[in-house]
Amino acid sequence: MRLVFSQRSEPSSRLSRSIRFDLVKGPFTFDDSFIVSPFKDAFQYLQGVPYTTASRVLEILNNAPDTKKRGLLSSDNEFATFPRDSCVDPLIANIASHGPLQSRSNNGIIRRQTSKLTPGYVTTDDFGVGTGDDTTHSKIPNYPQPQYVQANASFPTDKSVPASVDLIFLDYIAKDVLSALKSIGASYTTADVSYYLPRTFTTNSYLPAYAKIAWQANIMNCPAGVGVGAAK
Repeated sequence: MRLVFSQRSEPSSRLSRSIRFDLVKGPFTFDDSFIVSPFKDAFQYLQGVPYTTASRVLEILNNAPDTKKRGLLSSDNEFATFPRDSCVDPLIANIASHGPLQSRSNNGIIRRQTSKLTPGYVTTDDFGVGTGDDTTHSKIPNYPQPQYVQANASFPTDKSVPASVDLIFLDYIAKDVLSALKSIGASYTTADVSYYLPRTFTTNSYLPAYAKIAWQANIMNCPAGVGVGAAK
């Protein structure tokens, strides 16, 4: 989830934990956006929070028990519908125009054979015999990550800290942020919380919006990367 200290005209800090997976190199589709950020959380904020207070919220949230698990069947992940755009969601026909599509034979079972393992899920059989996946993979490295992260925006260029900031967070964690502030003596309530951006602009929205602005080059010839977990 995201916790941000920010201000439109003054500094801000943002808190978040909405990122669910890596965004890999290659063509960007709506499916990629959903995989990385599937939930429809809106951006809210508290205006003019003293920085000495706001800067303590991240540690409080990360030290608290993690009870906010949610599955992808939740109503929180109703992915926004966008008009199809060739730079964000290229059609298969466009991709196929760069080379012939090879069809598979239907004359039997086809199993991928390779001596070089590719990164992927490594599973074991429920009955303890061999592996659970008929296509073997190398294990994707797993690293410990905090539940919440923070970013600061519009801070003084001389690296000093501002007296106050706009504390931006996702509506999904608003109650937790208020509880964290209350635990250190800051008496904010839901009446003090406002939407930082239009309510319809959510964590489902920002990646497609950014792609249309920043990822326009080489739409029809976008090289794919080696994938998540591959050796550099």
